[in-house]
Amino acid sequence: MHPSLTAVCWIGMIAAGQRMLLIRETRIPTRMMVAAALAAATATVLWAYLAFDRYWERISWLADPRSPDFQAKWVQELDSWWSYFPANVLNPLLLVVSILAPLPALGVLRACRVEQHEQGAFTPAPAEKFLLVALFAITFAPDTYYFGFSAYALTLVLCLCTAWGVLVLGSHFSVLEQPFADNAPLGRTISLTDRADVLRLARRFRELQTRLSQLSTSNLGEHPTERQSSEAEIDRLDQALPAGVRPADLPFACGPMPTWWGNARRGAVNACLIGLPATGVMYWVNAVKGDSWMVYAEAPVGFVWIVLEILFWQVCWIVGGFFLGALWRDLPGRHGPTKALFVTLAFAIPATADFLIVQAAGGSVPQLIGQIAAFGSVTTCTGLMMDLQTFQNERRYWPTNASLVAYVYQMRFATIAFFLAQLLALLTLWKTFADVSTSAPSGR
Repeated sequence: MHPSLTAVCWIGMIAAGQRMLLIRETRIPTRMMVAAALAAATATVLWAYLAFDRYWERISWLADPRSPDFQAKWVQELDSWWSYFPANVLNPLLLVVSILAPLPALGVLRACRVEQHEQGAFTPAPAEKFLLVALFAITFAPDTYYFGFSAYALTLVLCLCTAWGVLVLGSHFSVLEQPFADNAPLGRTISLTDRADVLRLARRFRELQTRLSQLSTSNLGEHPTERQSSEAEIDRLDQALPAGVRPADLPFACGPMPTWWGNARRGAVNACLIGLPATGVMYWVNAVKGDSWMVYAEAPVGFVWIVLEILFWQVCWIVGGFFLGALWRDLPGRHGPTKALFVTLAFAIPATADFLIVQAAGGSVPQLIGQIAAFGSVTTCTGLMMDLQTFQNERRYWPTNASLVAYVYQMRFATIAFFLAQLLALLTLWKTFADVSTSAPSGR
């Protein structure tokens, strides 16, 4: 009875959450969902049975197995164990369902996005941006208590404000939001231009810059005509765009896919895969390190709690990557890691404010540093990956991936310094997290 009911719950959650993967528009085959649900239900019940064995061994190690009451006591404890199993499994299953709360916003965006009907919709419409901000806030707003009262409403509003503030900042500094023809955003014109033409323009601009740099290092008296021709063409390309925008910035600003929805799906998939190591680290700290593993091992529904832990972090990375990709053309910054930095700030500011309030109230949030480091690492690598995927058609021109990276970012001193500083900050956060987690109790 218990396995069948558990299987029904699992198949319901798998069917409801299948589109969170965002890898394909088609549905997961029914036979695969049924097989996954049966496997999860079997693992849940088997874990509960093994947990009972460990529990019984712990409480009966001094008892005499030959005693007449030993077997009767074992049967009594086993019946009590399974009688409480439905109530025990319900709590984590409901938490799994709560993790899938962002799905309605994704469904609305999938079905009603304006870009399906308007060719010039290069970024989400205002209503779609609000849904994206709500999606981000619902996923990342800390669910905490201050003096015994839930503060989720406060942290939700704070998360909404910080995410929307990043968009407001992007509306002033984003490349594609700069005014162009008839004072319309540059992105509206670029969205009507073939992507191959944009990439060719950027490649031509970089070739001219490289050639001019080579001429500058040679004898100043040589090739004056070629130098003047290159400078004139660079000036012409620069003057055709808004002030401060260069042709090489356009592919980065557009992202790897033709539409913002395509960028959103690509960002979600990238973050899902890139986030696997970060999920492993967070799982180790929460469920394995120290005495945590013993707690899970003796829990009747320890398997569900483990699935909950893994699913929670994977959904966080997916939503973060989806938010980064969907608003790629609206976020401030010229390169992916810079855009990821602002998304990380939208995550870190509410979490830090919550941490400070909890500390003032006498509580603690021991894993805040680790959460920020993990989120920043995943989003930064996702932004870097999307930049490289933007130029994936040019991979055949370069012998190694390192050569492609050097070409994509042109490796100027300022760019190198920024990336190294960002990497150093993340490594420092990870180190601090490792030091703190050795002395702080686990818990999300």
